[in-house]
Amino acid sequence: MAKGWKCEINSQHLVRFAVTNKKVNLPSVRIGGPGKYEASPGDLVIYGDGDQRAYGRVLGRVSSPGDVMGRLAVMQLGDNLSHGYVRFIDPKNIAECYDPQNEHGSLGRFLAFWADVPITAKTIPELIRELDYGTFNDRACDNAVTRIESRGVRVTPPPASKIKVSRASFEKVVVIDEFPDQSWAEQEGFEEDLAALKSGELTNYGVKARVEVLIPLASLQHVCRISQNIESPGLWGVTVANSDDPYIDEVFKEECNTLAQMLTALGIEVTP
Repeated sequence: MAKGWKCEINSQHLVRFAVTNKKVNLPSVRIGGPGKYEASPGDLVIYGDGDQRAYGRVLGRVSSPGDVMGRLAVMQLGDNLSHGYVRFIDPKNIAECYDPQNEHGSLGRFLAFWADVPITAKTIPELIRELDYGTFNDRACDNAVTRIESRGVRVTPPPASKIKVSRASFEKVVVIDEFPDQSWAEQEGFEEDLAALKSGELTNYGVKARVEVLIPLASLQHVCRISQNIESPGLWGVTVANSDDPYIDEVFKEECNTLAQMLTALGIEVTP
């Protein structure tokens, strides 16, 4: 925004007020702590609201009317994280201030919009327009995005790239089968196997295939990745002398096939 930029808002349910992009000193922010000591439009601020902590994004420094001049106009996040509204916050009540491009995570469509929508002369009127009915929610996000992007400001994130995992990264998981079905060994003709199971010469195992999938959680400007392990159902009651038995590898190959089918069904591309 150019220095001295000014935006006037006239809303049905808010007083007419004007904001500028002038930085505002935050006297209560702890020196040496994280974050910023001056608030600018777009910053994420944390402040007291009664006995609760509130979270907001700065729209600008209020230049009029006089009774709130010098305060920060803030788009405050509602208690249930699904809406927001404008508040005029005294700078001395702000405890923390951050650049959301560096500090925030993504917690859903509304929060991604709330944290990442550009706050400029082109976007603030559209944000405030959606607050005319006292709330800002997913419907308002959609309406505001449409109008903001019509002004040439990109808000919609680019399409997420397809998740890929390599079959070579599949991990073999072999565990003791704590509750095996040994009824087969109690049948006639399997006396030696039953004796070997009782003596510990044979053991029942469960064999699974596991892979770590990195799931991108994309806000409008940033991507973080959540690690999630996905496993095949496994084959249980694999009776061998030890976990190094070659038959374990044969079972693992089949479990890899099953895991690959599961991933494909989830829309995840499996590469060699």
